[in-house]
Amino acid sequence: MPMPVLFAEKLCAPEGPVVAPGGWMLNVCSFTLEGRNWPTKGGDITATHISNPCKTHTVFNTCTDKVVGIPAALAFGPDGCLYVTDEGRLAIIRVTPEGEQTDFIWQFE
Repeated sequence: MPMPVLFAEKLCAPEGPVVAPGGWMLNVCSFTLEGRNWPTKGGDITATHISNPCKTHTVFNTCTDKVVGIPAALAFGPDGCLYVTDEGRLAIIRVTPEGEQTDFIWQFE
C-alpha cells in the first residue's frame, strides 16, 4: 500500500473536500481551532492546487457581520457556480465564478 501524501495542512476543522476545475481541491473550515496560530479560521473556503500541495489559499469566508458561518460541504452546479451548505447561516450559499455570494436557499418549511 502506498504511503499517504500530505496535501494540505493547518486547515481548521476541514470538511467537504471537492475537486474543482483546473486541478484545484477545495475544503471548508467548519470552525476556528482556538489556541492555534494557523492561517485559516472558521468559515474559510480554501483551495490547494494539485501541482503545489501544502500551499493553500483562503478563497473566501462565509461569515457575515451578523452570523458566524459554519460551512459543511461544497458542490459545483451545472451553472458553473459553487454551492456551500452553511449551518451557521442556515443556508445554501451560491458563489458565482466572479466570487459573488448569495443565499440561494435560506428558508425551510
